Amino acid sequence: NRFEGQTALALEIAAGAGTTSASRLPFPVGPAPEGAVWEVDWAPAVAAAWSGRGRPEDTAQAFHAGLAAAVVAVAERATCRHVALSGGCFQNALLLRLTRRALEDAGFVVLTARELPPNDGAISAGQALAALWRLTTVDLPAGAASASRPVR
Repeated sequence: NRFEGQTALALEIAAGAGTTSASRLPFPVGPAPEGAVWEVDWAPAVAAAWSGRGRPEDTAQAFHAGLAAAVVAVAERATCRHVALSGGCFQNALLLRLTRRALEDAGFVVLTARELPPNDGAISAGQALAALWRLTTVDLPAGAASASRPVR
């Protein structure tokens, strides 16, 4: 790769020439061994993509459709009906469109970035919001501003 996201961009472009069908690569969802609650297993989809069966464009389309279905599968296991689609992967217009449609068809309310970029550019805004809502704690060095003494 010559730049970050080059492979993902090539996959999105290839998918644009693929046929849209009910075909999708498998991304099974199951309990995570540690940390997160659910885990998406990429191995079956990657193996299917590398198998060389079918046109690469159709495989790229099926990859996107399978990943969108995996997002829905994880959301269905969650306890809320709102899903935020954020992160650099949702700069992929095809993945965003397929995932939004699949989630909305399943009855979810979908939230996406409007004022801030969906990638790393918004991480600091999210961190600031988490601190404001006291969803996290920050240990500051001695002499620095504290949570009880807001920075002005």
